[in-house]
Amino acid sequence: ILRRIRPDVLAFNTPKAILPGTLASKFASVGVKIIFRRVNFPLRRNPFSRLKYTWGIDSVIAISESIHLQLQQCGIPGSRIHTIYEGMDLSLYPKPVLPKQRKPGEPAVVGTVAHLSPEKGLNYLIEAAALIPGVRDRMRFVIVGNGNCLQELQELAARKGLTDLFHFAGFHDNTYQFMKSFDIFALPSLSEGLSSAILEAMAASLPIVATNVGGI
Repeated sequence: ILRRIRPDVLAFNTPKAILPGTLASKFASVGVKIIFRRVNFPLRRNPFSRLKYTWGIDSVIAISESIHLQLQQCGIPGSRIHTIYEGMDLSLYPKPVLPKQRKPGEPAVVGTVAHLSPEKGLNYLIEAAALIPGVRDRMRFVIVGNGNCLQELQELAARKGLTDLFHFAGFHDNTYQFMKSFDIFALPSLSEGLSSAILEAMAASLPIVATNVGGI
């Protein structure tokens, strides 16, 4: 494929593609080779991981300064790393003319959009909800996304007696439709590269409650 296309830029989006792609590029005419790094996890502590990110690679693009620093701490030369933040098309998110109004006594909606994986810390959202005085009358919670932790989170909500307050909406492409119904966006991540969901929530003019980790 590389011999046929002869790309000016060969970009790697996942770690597994880097080594076979770099090897293949040695037998084809390829321009620059770059790696996009979107997660804030440290590289594996072995020389092979560092070699993968440096051998024949012209640049590593980090989507937040936090990822940039993490890569440097893992032994990638700072001169090879460039931070380019992900952006949003703001024309898709018209600013509301007035703040959202709810009827007296109508519960506020706290929502989040996330992959349901352990590093998103969504169990803490459920545990925090259980600590809010009068939460049953004051709030409802919407979690948009899918993942391995779905059943675990549903069971936790049940143990806390909050099953009727938490709506697990599943995966959706058009998350803005949910954002429009939220009063507050919450993201209790334990690790985060940048969070496109928070960018979308900001574009939707939502107040945000989030953990101070990674690119957040």
